[in-house]
Amino acid sequence: MVRSVREVFDEGQAAGRLRVPVAAWRWATGSGLVPAADVGAGRWSRAVVEAADPEAVRAALRGPVGAGWAADRLTEALGVPLPRCRPRVTASAVGHLVRAGLLVYLGG
Repeated sequence: MVRSVREVFDEGQAAGRLRVPVAAWRWATGSGLVPAADVGAGRWSRAVVEAADPEAVRAALRGPVGAGWAADRLTEALGVPLPRCRPRVTASAVGHLVRAGLLVYLGG
């Protein structure tokens, strides 16, 4: 039986190859820790995947970030003081930003 060697990886396969969560791989690619997909949309070459440091990828993602927390951070970054009742950036707005491609969705 001949075993073929994979030359192209999608995000799930790349994460599996490095034995890291898919969310960590997404964070690493979105933050620039791992180069952008080089073989097409959402596809990385074997060289890029093997060059990635699994420990660095794992360490870069410190934990899950909820939409509410992301909304608070965006509000702070925009320089708007956080009111006690309602933030200027809402969790639903974070969802819209993700769908628009302006934020990286990290859910596994």
